[in-house]
Amino acid sequence: MYLTTHASAGLLIGIVIQQPAISFTAAFISHFILDAIPHEHKDDLVMDYPEKDGSSPPPKRRVIAFFIDLAIVAAITGFGWWLFRDMGIERIDAFVPLFTGIAGSTIPDFVLITVYQWDNRFLRWYFDINNRIHFIIPHSSIPRKISLSYQIMLSIICIYTAWAMI
Repeated sequence: MYLTTHASAGLLIGIVIQQPAISFTAAFISHFILDAIPHEHKDDLVMDYPEKDGSSPPPKRRVIAFFIDLAIVAAITGFGWWLFRDMGIERIDAFVPLFTGIAGSTIPDFVLITVYQWDNRFLRWYFDINNRIHFIIPHSSIPRKISLSYQIMLSIICIYTAWAMI
């Protein structure tokens, strides 16, 4: 899933669960549950360590998409802050569970990036587990338009539900 989808789920989890540690943990677990759902074109999933398959750095379009995705995550976090302020809740402790939900749901992908980008040998086990999770439900390929469409719909549902709950 894109970071945006994970962050949207984390936003909702953070609003539903008002305990920061539990919010973080639930969102962290939700990341892997969402990743088990077939959600990407098979060619776009990282399948092996860079040095084993001789792959080059990610294509320019993937790097650009990552930074756009990251900007949307920042906007979702800002939206969460705005939701609380709009309701007259200006205490930072009210925002913490929401932030920990977003953080917990996105951190797994940042860990994966460190393993892949910098060949972090200490975390290779994580890389292997992540790849297995992506294929718990066997799939060959999902068209990018369909994949993107249902991830956007899931994000909108999570954000709308979070907004409606406050």
